[in-house]
Amino acid sequence: YVADSTEPENRAKSLGWLSAATNVGVTVGPVLGSLSMGLGERAPGVVAAGLCAANMLFAWLFLQESHDVAGARASGVRARRPREAVWHALTHPGEPAPRMIWIYAVGMGAFQMMTTLLALFLAVRYGVTEKTIGVVYAYNGALSVLARAVILGKALDRLGEARLSRVGQVLLASGLALLPLTWRVGGAVSLDLSALPGAWGTVEVQFRTLALVGALALVPLGTAFTFPCVTAILSRLIPPYERGVYMGVQQSFGGVARVVAPLWAGWAFDHLGTGVPFWTGAALVLGTLAMGVGIEEYTRPKPEPAPVAAG
Repeated sequence: YVADSTEPENRAKSLGWLSAATNVGVTVGPVLGSLSMGLGERAPGVVAAGLCAANMLFAWLFLQESHDVAGARASGVRARRPREAVWHALTHPGEPAPRMIWIYAVGMGAFQMMTTLLALFLAVRYGVTEKTIGVVYAYNGALSVLARAVILGKALDRLGEARLSRVGQVLLASGLALLPLTWRVGGAVSLDLSALPGAWGTVEVQFRTLALVGALALVPLGTAFTFPCVTAILSRLIPPYERGVYMGVQQSFGGVARVVAPLWAGWAFDHLGTGVPFWTGAALVLGTLAMGVGIEEYTRPKPEPAPVAAG
């Protein structure tokens, strides 16, 4: 819907805002669930259902149809059916639109491997418990919202969708590759915080903790630059009457990746080493860089035909 109702040049920014809103919801939702527990054990489900009902009512009252159904019918061109679009993406992976679908799916799978195992990795290597893991996810969530709502738009103006998507892929792969290595960093630094209000005194900060904070930051930055840009490019590569079909196929491929990737990640974590799933994801993301080469020529606005001289 966002792709249909925004201009192509603003599409990636709008999709970034959509992702930012999603991250806010994922962050705020558990808080609302915990607070509503004071009203009874059934309250979180009732509150969630109420929010869904309010969402449906808002869409019913304020959202208008964005898809040009009449225009598609008038053109006389039949849009591919979802099954045909899936088969086309599978059998023509070198074409521009399938390339964007595969980049999205592989990146989503790599990201899902990290999110599936992050708590286990931090428990094994850093001694993080169920009482402290929330800070890590809050940090990731805050960075995701900041990257999509503030940084993405400025970066798009400077680099454009295709180049920024490649920057995102490199950042995502770097974060995944470095994350398992952070616990090996040695040394510490002592910070004198006695001048601050409260009984702070001297605090010792481990260098490996700083390395972990830095590596974790690369992942939300990478996903913020990759996924909205790739989706926006896909929306440019397909005709409007097939946009919903192909963007649905993109989400379906991403959904399959969310199922398959954690299965491999869990087995590799147990049998091959705690770092192998992260390095596998990094290698896969780096491999998709080749799929984005030359995509700019397909997304440039077509030049207007020269006027024909009279007489």
